[in-house]
Amino acid sequence: MMRFPEGDERVEEIQKQMAYLAWRKNQVEGKIRKFTVNAKRHDEVNTLKQIQVSMDSHAKKNQWTEEIVTDELSKPLELSRQYLLDFEEMQKKKENADEITTLHHIKAIQETVTRAAASVNAVNPEVIRSMKVLERSLQKSISPKKKNRL
Repeated sequence: MMRFPEGDERVEEIQKQMAYLAWRKNQVEGKIRKFTVNAKRHDEVNTLKQIQVSMDSHAKKNQWTEEIVTDELSKPLELSRQYLLDFEEMQKKKENADEITTLHHIKAIQETVTRAAASVNAVNPEVIRSMKVLERSLQKSISPKKKNRL
């Protein structure tokens, strides 16, 4: 601060005003610092509140989703008539294919037994018996309709 010679009232008045303005400047700077600190705290608190709200809404959404899944799983499965007919047809085709395969296996076993009996000079009754047991067990697994194909 500049010093002027004493005695001049106007100079003293200006010095007082400058001292007051310096004091006022310090007061304002203090308030600004306090406001800045409070603003930062307020932002942090708001951020934490937003995180909490977000977590709460996420938890509510998860609960809502679980309720929907539980509700849907408790309902019976609704299938169209056409879907059921197509599924039954597919099952019948699969069963027919399985039975045809079994028939082929039985015929192969019968041919093997016949060839084995023809190729062996002395027919071993134990081998023939085990082959017939195998053949009977396969025939039991076939439906009566398919047995007629043999």
